[in-house]
Amino acid sequence: MLGRGCRGRGHRRPVAREDVVVSAQPPDVRREGVGELGSIPERLTAAACFGDAQTVGDHVVIPVAEVVYGVGFGYGDDRDSTADADGRSGGGGGGGGRARAVAVIHASPDGVRVHPIRDETAITLAAIGAATATTIIVARMVRKLIRG
Repeated sequence: MLGRGCRGRGHRRPVAREDVVVSAQPPDVRREGVGELGSIPERLTAAACFGDAQTVGDHVVIPVAEVVYGVGFGYGDDRDSTADADGRSGGGGGGGGRARAVAVIHASPDGVRVHPIRDETAITLAAIGAATATTIIVARMVRKLIRG
């Protein structure tokens, strides 16, 4: 299930050999795929990974997350093939998503405050990238000045 694997809340059942069904007929990708894709936005929410708002006394804490997902699927066959009558066909699909904490909203009788969550790793990596790019640019400029 999408959205349930975050923080170990979900579980995965191992696939038994008898669970795998092989069919000579291609599945109706449009009907099955679109049905599953349509339910993703309802299932992939901030609450799926970070939980619901918590109320303690007069205080309410609400987690805020950025949720991003993408999916794709396709199907094709080789109708022009001069091979046997079975022809060749194939299909597949996939998707992925992530949820990342952005802020925590704290509502109390004193007012509402938004506490942003900073991703220190992303900030550090951006700084390293900027420093590297600056070093390369300065080195090229110095080399051009020396060579004349």
